[in-house]
Amino acid sequence: MGYDHKQHSYDVMNKNCSRINQNCSLTEFVYHCLINQWENATVEVCALRVNIIGKCAEYNTKGAVVQEHARRDCRTFQNPCPAYYKSDQAYLYQECYDGIVTTKQNTAISAASNRYIITTKKMKETVILQKKYIDLFGLTSCIYPAAVFTTVLFLISSCGLTCGVDHHENVYGICKQSKFTIRVVSNCPRNHSEWTERAQQLQCHKIQQTCTSRQRFVYHCLPNSYWNKTIELCAPRKYITFNYCPEYNEEGMRVQENYAHRCSSGVIPCPITYTSDKSYKYQQCYTDIKPSIQNLFKDQTTTNGFPSSAYGMKDMISTTSCALTIFVIITIRAYITN
Repeated sequence: MGYDHKQHSYDVMNKNCSRINQNCSLTEFVYHCLINQWENATVEVCALRVNIIGKCAEYNTKGAVVQEHARRDCRTFQNPCPAYYKSDQAYLYQECYDGIVTTKQNTAISAASNRYIITTKKMKETVILQKKYIDLFGLTSCIYPAAVFTTVLFLISSCGLTCGVDHHENVYGICKQSKFTIRVVSNCPRNHSEWTERAQQLQCHKIQQTCTSRQRFVYHCLPNSYWNKTIELCAPRKYITFNYCPEYNEEGMRVQENYAHRCSSGVIPCPITYTSDKSYKYQQCYTDIKPSIQNLFKDQTTTNGFPSSAYGMKDMISTTSCALTIFVIITIRAYITN
């Protein structure tokens, strides 16, 4: 099956993903047209570009993440994909879209739908930024050449890398239990002895979690996705590929590559592949972190899983204000009735 660069370029321009205001990464959103994880729909989505290794690309609507499709190896196709390519180039490998069977399940979305937004092909900016709830997600066609569909665009209110969605743990490193171990720190270990000392303090192997084996749930000290603070936590060990630095996506609850920072240069260059808990070896991954005043007001989570006192006070004030407002309304209505 062939593809049409002109049609794809038209779709990219029409969706204009780079205009979307998102707080997931310093890099821009790009247009994707991918199969979903159930192989029963194709969706258009604005998401961060990720590396795909030897498989077809898919969009996981529950995890809100662009990822490899485990059952579709595009290297065996008549028009094979390379061992490594960018997710927004998935349309080049049209056999990835063969055999997609649409079902009535496509008309419903999970309870996490309050994290999604939807708009028409015209993609009005006010709708994109303000609409918070949907009942349907948009089905489309990723086949080129293809008819021009008057379709809906399926977008994520925060980002395409799992920001702010209530996730289920999966093999891509998403782990709810990690968020209860997060501590903001002024610096990360610079050598193995410092790493061992800090790891012993956090005792990751003793934490109850369902994300991975006890041996793979290990100590990390990483920059966050905004690259404005360093955090230490317990998380599943992940392979970091293609000489990128790792980061921890707090909203997405996962360790991942940061595609804006490479570690191939430096006193100790990183290899093409290494495990995320060994990032202390590559200190160049910690040199460009720029703390911001905003961090002083962000909610901090302690190791017991409860918000810090600052956040708790803000929450208490908000709750009290809400209760007081309701009381005043009830009092006024009772007065008017009498």
